[in-house]
Amino acid sequence: MSLFEGHRFLIIQSSELSATKAENLKKQIISTGYDEEGGILIKRNSDLIPVSNEKLAKVTLIVSNTVDFVEYQLAEELMIPVVRDAWVVDSIAANLIETLRSYSPDPKYFLSSVSICCAASICKGDKEALFSAVRSFGGIHTDHLSRRTTHLIAVDTDDDMCRMAIAFNQACERDVIRIVRPEWLLDSIISKHRLEEDRYGVGSKERYAEPVTSALFKGRTFFLDDDFNISSRVSSSLKTLIEQHGGKVDSEDRADTYIGKYRVGDMYQLANQEKWPTGNLNWLFWMLLHEEWITPGKIMLHYPYPKEPLEGMDRVVVSVTHYSGDSRLYLQQLVEIMGGTFTKNLRQFTTTHLLVAKPTGEKYKYAQEWNIKCLNHLWLEESYAKWELQDDSDPRYLKFGDQLDVAHAVGHTSLEIGLTSSQSTRMDSQDVSSSLEMPRKKLKPNSKPYDIVAILTGCDREFSASDLRNFSKVGIKVVEQPTNSLNCIIAPGILRTEKFLKSLSKSPKYLLTPMFLIDVLATINSHKVDNFERVKPRIDKYNLSRHINFKKDPKMKELFLDPSLGAQNIVNLIEHSNSKLFETGDFCISATIPGGPDLISSIVKSFGCQVCLIFDKKTKRLPKKVAATRYLLCEAKDEPLQAHFRKLAEGEHYRIVEWNWVVMSIFNTKLVDRFIINES
Repeated sequence: MSLFEGHRFLIIQSSELSATKAENLKKQIISTGYDEEGGILIKRNSDLIPVSNEKLAKVTLIVSNTVDFVEYQLAEELMIPVVRDAWVVDSIAANLIETLRSYSPDPKYFLSSVSICCAASICKGDKEALFSAVRSFGGIHTDHLSRRTTHLIAVDTDDDMCRMAIAFNQACERDVIRIVRPEWLLDSIISKHRLEEDRYGVGSKERYAEPVTSALFKGRTFFLDDDFNISSRVSSSLKTLIEQHGGKVDSEDRADTYIGKYRVGDMYQLANQEKWPTGNLNWLFWMLLHEEWITPGKIMLHYPYPKEPLEGMDRVVVSVTHYSGDSRLYLQQLVEIMGGTFTKNLRQFTTTHLLVAKPTGEKYKYAQEWNIKCLNHLWLEESYAKWELQDDSDPRYLKFGDQLDVAHAVGHTSLEIGLTSSQSTRMDSQDVSSSLEMPRKKLKPNSKPYDIVAILTGCDREFSASDLRNFSKVGIKVVEQPTNSLNCIIAPGILRTEKFLKSLSKSPKYLLTPMFLIDVLATINSHKVDNFERVKPRIDKYNLSRHINFKKDPKMKELFLDPSLGAQNIVNLIEHSNSKLFETGDFCISATIPGGPDLISSIVKSFGCQVCLIFDKKTKRLPKKVAATRYLLCEAKDEPLQAHFRKLAEGEHYRIVEWNWVVMSIFNTKLVDRFIINES
């Protein structure tokens, strides 16, 4: 059996992972005995056209040395692990599957190389908070010291675990396991990078945080419930985290946002009565990681947990097969919160359920032989969401692998479908109580709260026909293709997709995150339309510029000439984007250009190009020149094509450029001097 049996790979070729390396990587995987037909797909990160959602949902692992590829955001949403090529090499060398998280190429997971364990001097509440924190920022945690442990968190070294770590370090003659105070981990998160451990030795009281500020929580006042049972050292760090991102932590009479562990208690009930956003520490850390506000119920483990175990779950012992990385961890957490037992290994007379991503492999084979119930993850998720064990003979739970569509990927079950009145849980993200309603503002005849014509791109959330009708009622029209009336692009970030680029040619007024539509919909569902004007989400809160770290995001350096300008780049983009950018050029598009010449031509034409020719080595003549400059758009390595173009364009003013020249020109609203291969 192959080491990678059951996996389907997508390998992203980029400047960090060349075509030669990608092919060699494929050969290495196959050399292990891997023979799944069509199980290894190689794609260039410069390709504009993403792998279809259905095709991506079948991928179990993405190998890439960069996060700059169009599928990355959806891969995160689908919990598909993304690892550097070193993971494949190291796994083959060790003949075992290495920890996926340690190989993440995403710089925001700056704790990806960290594996923590907590000593006896760390109380249970602090331990749970620290585990949530390290997990959120890419690291892992264990209850016991292991070969992978990098850090032991302690406030006192007088216990067996600390003595073992000290003895191990002495035997190795170096600090293999760093023994640090909790503040090391929390200050690293406050600083958004891994701090030096030497300053955080047990016994020291100094702190060296370098706070990174934002307006993420501006205008929000949090109440931190005491049911976490955390120490003052941890709670003060949480308060710092909230305050450095524009929020406040205050008493119940001043708060409008609740963070607690369980769905019980007076403050939890008050938060629901007042319709405050209600979440837990997972929710807080997720927002800090992504620098984005999210409704707490969208991801089930972001909402406070039920305090008592689910009835009947004490008799359930769950194992999983072909779930890996975050999806595996997510399912394990669900099982344990519900009161069941999660086991790594299948046991004939103990394991009651096997969750199956793909119906292959040893575990699946033996589960069938031993009459262990084989189900998909939906059984577990819906049991948690409805807080009632679902019928494990339901045919919906007996579909595996390709039989499940993208909408049913791990983590896509919403908690909101399962909240019952007996739990007194209201998932409304609005913080305005009906008892505090102001006099209604009268709208002008035929006027609506918004005047927006928007296009969506790169968004994982799909809106129903009913949602679109509700948007229309408040003045938001969602279109499929860029039109002259378009004034808004809604996307999770600055993208290189066809829709995003073409839409910039329409001189949009707004660039917004998808949370704008989600919050608008939540507001519509909780308020009458004629009262919507008073409570409508403010557009400026959702500006893309507020959710981009221009200094640290490597994509910004590739798109903007001067990333140090920060949000001003987005202001310039909005103010100066227009449909005449390429009107001074006649374009020849290489027939083999990534993304396809037809797609590239349509983008160039949307910015004013009048003449656009698909060009190859068989082209005998160039069309009559209309604009001032001829352009050849091709790959830098395609030297024969360039030589052929220069011969046909002899005596004329021409430029030979890469696709990145087009992209960078669009985002800087002028013809840039980068990515020019040759010119006359």
